[in-house]
Amino acid sequence: MKIIITGATGFAGGALVRQAVANNKITHAFVLTRRPLPEELSKHAKLTVTRGWNPTPINQAIKVRRIISGIKAVTSATY
Repeated sequence: MKIIITGATGFAGGALVRQAVANNKITHAFVLTRRPLPEELSKHAKLTVTRGWNPTPINQAIKVRRIISGIKAVTSATY
């Protein structure tokens, strides 16, 4: 299963990323974040990290459109 996680550098989002990496049912996670992830996560083969995420501009909508093919779940850990 492919998923999208936003807010990945926060408390809840960081926990979601770690769970996604550990869960064998999740084949890939697209991680959208404004700040860098810890290095051990940012280089993980299961993750595609998009840094500099700001959900308002239209170009962000275009990025999301490119990656949502086959996505089964989206979680937002942003406030």
